[in-house]
Amino acid sequence: MSASELLQFSGRGDRIAVVNRDGTVGVWEVVTGEHLYAPPAEVGAVKEVSFSEDGSRLVVVYDDGMIISHAIALDDVIEIARSLITRSFTEAECRTYLHVASCPAD
Repeated sequence: MSASELLQFSGRGDRIAVVNRDGTVGVWEVVTGEHLYAPPAEVGAVKEVSFSEDGSRLVVVYDDGMIISHAIALDDVIEIARSLITRSFTEAECRTYLHVASCPAD
């Protein structure tokens, strides 16, 4: 990886994505340093990262050619999940998968 592939700023410059030496990826708020997101670890090595135009998604490109677009904000993840499921989450599923104490109100 070249140095330019190790980190990427969002278009507005308010977020930064970093590929760590161990292959994990993280997204941080530039001004506050708040850790916003870490996509699930994949088997392949990360080749490149990039933000969507509006900065709401992180695109990760792997050595094997796989490309995954990750929603960064939890609200976006919940919206995507709700559009794909045919039932409500149980309280246990909300704790396990959304990492919240109780399910968000509809």
